[in-house]
This record gives sequence, structure tokens and C-alpha cells, in this order.
Amino acid sequence: MKKRLSSLLALGVVILLISGVGLQGMALAQEIESYSAATTQSDSGVRDQEDSSVAGEEAGSEDPAGTEPGVQDPEGPVEPAEPEELDPEPGNQEDTPGLEDPVQPEEPPVDPDDPGNLPWPEEPEPGPTDPGEPGVQDPEGPVEPAEPEEPVEVEPIEPAKVDKSVLQAAVDAACGLEGNYTEESWGALVGALSSAQAVLADEEATQAEADNALAALNSAIAGLLEVELLPEEQQAQPAVDVVITADQMAYAPGDTVKFTIEVVNTGNVDLAGLAVEDTLTGLSQTIALAVKSAKRTYCTYTIPLEYDQSQLTNSVSISGVYVQEEADLISLSDSSSVTVDVIILPLTQPGLSVSIKTDQNRYQPGETVYFTVTVTNKGQVDLVDLKVQDTLTGLDETIDYLAAGEEQTISRTFLIPEDYTQDKLTNSVSAQAEYEGQEVRAESTVAVEVLLAPVVPALLKVAIQPDKDQYQAGDTVHLAITLSNRGTEALSDICLWVPLADLNTRVDFLASGQEAVLEA
Repeated sequence: MKKRLSSLLALGVVILLISGVGLQGMALAQEIESYSAATTQSDSGVRDQEDSSVAGEEAGSEDPAGTEPGVQDPEGPVEPAEPEELDPEPGNQEDTPGLEDPVQPEEPPVDPDDPGNLPWPEEPEPGPTDPGEPGVQDPEGPVEPAEPEEPVEVEPIEPAKVDKSVLQAAVDAACGLEGNYTEESWGALVGALSSAQAVLADEEATQAEADNALAALNSAIAGLLEVELLPEEQQAQPAVDVVITADQMAYAPGDTVKFTIEVVNTGNVDLAGLAVEDTLTGLSQTIALAVKSAKRTYCTYTIPLEYDQSQLTNSVSISGVYVQEEADLISLSDSSSVTVDVIILPLTQPGLSVSIKTDQNRYQPGETVYFTVTVTNKGQVDLVDLKVQDTLTGLDETIDYLAAGEEQTISRTFLIPEDYTQDKLTNSVSAQAEYEGQEVRAESTVAVEVLLAPVVPALLKVAIQPDKDQYQAGDTVHLAITLSNRGTEALSDICLWVPLADLNTRVDFLASGQEAVLEA
């Protein structure tokens, strides 16, 4: 019984270790093992006697002489080996199901002839549980395969919902900000606002990104710095006024209207680059004005004779820009108009015009210029005894009668002298008449270009020509010698010497372009 108890106690140690009881279980197992060893030593005499009896009975069948009971083994009883202390650390246990690192206890040496010292039972290793695995035989026969289970539909996990409502409210508030802030702080707000709007538009943005964008936007809003404004009396207030007036209120066709334009700087800062323009005279200028200063400009306009409206209007405008530091540009503008009456004269008003033209635009000295003069009655009454004159050709003619709306043409010519030294040729023509004591006059001028030859003060050319091409020995050669003045000035005292012809003579004068022929 004690041997069985010892074996059972040893088996209990193994079971406790295999079942993975923890440190307390392992300590209890060690105490049980110690108690088992002590009990085994105290009862060794009794166990040895029982072992001897059992051995004698087993040997009686083999040994015919037999063995007396109580005879001990000459080598003495086998002392059981003390079991090794088990490492309580679970990491040192190996190959034990249920434990990470199970430790197998070392078996003490046993006497093969001692039936009481049986080896410790070993925990069978788990075998294959699937009857379908090779090597495993089912005593009841093959198991039919189970029907496959229907797949379980798994609902997709919705991503965590991102709350952007607070960020949206902050963006709306930032978009509605108004004020005069510094450029640096406003730029920081614009950047943070742009980033926040990008997060709002991003459907895959995370809550952390939304929170970071909100924090950055709130920080930029809190960091806005307003520009300190000067008191109203110290602030720049540019302003300008313009007024246009006429020297009288009524005119007649043919009269000249005189306009006065006055520009005043009514602000508290100097102004520059102010553009002043009108709609009638073609005025266009740029002026500068100091504070509270003014500038006047005068311009005139002659009302055409054929003007048939009862009024005449001229408008003037001024525009410019005032530039101040760290602030927006301030635009300046103003305008003014003036209207005068025009008294339309009766239809008996006379009118006259004259024009002069040439057949071409360029000439050379020695060429003839052809002029065409045209006189036109542009009034509503007929004209008589019209005088037509020019300043170049000596034109001086009288047109006896020229009805209203008719015209008459006069032609004249002028030969440009060879020695003409001007690069232009000008001719002016005038036509005048008298109607009921009122003089009617018109003028016109034309100018043409004169292409002058290069100035060569002295250029004499000599050419010698024999009387025939072939001669025989003993023949007399007759020569014709030609002197040509190709310069622009006359030549005098020209000496000619031809030794072969025994010619030595003098030419007293040779004008520009003139030739002299001498025979020898």
C-alpha cells in the first residue's frame, strides 16, 4: 500500500505540473514529493522484506533449489533517487500541453526486479483527433463528412464618423471677418482658413485632422492685429474739384470760344499725376497740386461756319490716384461741363475755300512743277470778282462769277532752276471776294521736295577723239579735244597742253555744264 501511495504521490506531482497549476501548485507538489521520500526511507526495511518475499516466490519457479524467505539481495536494497527540484518558473517547462515551457521530471533509477519501483507514468501525447487523418482508425468505421455550413454574412464596419460641425462654424466665422488688420496677421488667417476649407472638402479627413485645422484657425483668428488708425483730423483725405467756364454765353458760327478750366486741391494731402481732359478742344495734360492750391488752363475752339446746332457743349474731367503707405489706393475723379448758345446766321452767309496741289511730291533742279488751284464757293450766296493769287508762279487772276456750291480750277507751272539750292519748294495761294461789304477770304499752301545733286565745286572732263579709226604711215591725225565742266561752279582760265599734237591753248571761261571743243 505504501508503495502504491508513493507511486500515486509521484503521479500527483506530474499531474499537478502538467495541469499548469501555478507557483502555489508547484510548491505543494514539492512538499508532497518530500513527504513521499521520507516515508520511503522510513519503511525501506519493510519494503525490502516484501520485495525479497516477492522475489523469492518469482525465483522459486526458476530455481529448483529455491530460496529461503528473508534472504536479502547481497547487493542490498536500491536507494530511490531523490527527485530534482522543479523550476517554479513557467518559462522552463517544455512540451507540456497547456503550459508554455513544461518541464518533465527526471525519473529515478529503478530496479527492474523490484515491482514496487515502477517507472512514473508518462502523459500520453495528444494524437490526431480527426478520423480522416492518415494513421487513425475509427473503430466504428469512416465518418461521413459534415455538410458545409452556410457562410455567415458579416456586416461591414462603418468608419468612425468625423464631426466637422465646429470646424465649419469656425470657417464661416472667419469668412465673415471684416476690419483693417496688419498684412502679416491677415496672411496667417488666410493660410489657416485655406487649410481648414481643404479639410472640410476632404471626405477621408480624420477627426484629428479636423481638430488640428480648427485649432490652427482659432489661433490665427486670435492672432489678428488691427492697424492703428490715426485721428480723423490726421488721416489722409485727398480730394479734387474741377470747373469749366466759357468767356461768354452766346456765339455765332465762325466765332472762337475761349474756355477756362480750373482744378482745385480741396484735400489735406499733396496730389500728383492728375490727368485733365476735355471733349471738344482735344485738351490732355497731367498736373500736380499742393494742398489747397489751384491751377487754371485755357483752351479755345472755333465754331465751324457750317455748324447748324443751337448749342455747343464742352466737358472736362480729372482723374488720379493717391497712394498712401500700408493702405489701399484712393481713386480721385471729378468732372464739369459748360454749354453755350450758338446763333445760326441767315442762309445768305457767304463761304469760300481754295486748294493747291502738285502733280508729284519730288523734283530735281531743272524739272517743271505743275500746280493745280481749285476755288470753291461754299456759301449760300453767289460771289463775283474773286481774286486768285499765288506766291511762286506769279498767278494773278480774277474769276468774274462763281455761283454758290460751284468751283473753278486754275493751272500754273514753275521751272526749278539748275542752281536751286533749297531742299523744298513752297507755293501759297489765296482767294478773296467781297459780299455786302464783308470780305470773304481763303488760303492754302503746298510744299514739294527738291532732290539736290551733290555739291562738286570743280570738275573738268577732257575727251580726245581722232577723226578716224585707222591710219597709215605718213597720214596726219586730226584730233577733237572736248572740255566739259561737270562741277557745280563755273571755271575760268583753263590751260590745255597736248605735246603730241603741238597744242598749247587757254579757255577763258567755262560755266557749269558747259563744253568747249578744240581741234588739233
